[in-house]
Amino acid sequence: MQLAEAAQDEAAFSMRVLRHLSSRDGARANLDVSPLSLHAALALLAAGARGATLDEIADFLGPAGGSSHAALASYVAMRALADGGGEGGLSVGFANGVWVGGDL
Repeated sequence: MQLAEAAQDEAAFSMRVLRHLSSRDGARANLDVSPLSLHAALALLAAGARGATLDEIADFLGPAGGSSHAALASYVAMRALADGGGEGGLSVGFANGVWVGGDL
């Protein structure tokens, strides 16, 4: 199943990010990171990428592929919106941004 594979990739991606950051100098310092936000930002980039760029992003996200990761992000967003935001319901929040240099 496309979503299940992408969810497994997202979990593995999160662990890779956390392992990498905790192995760096100053790992004992305060650190605030959201692997899910990083994954979502890369999935958004993958949705607009083509060719070698898409291949690199998809390889980094995991073997499920860029379209599977975009489908997972869409599924999570739809589930959050379908909840209606009632008390005690599902709540997902993102604050993401991507800046591109003017020379690109």
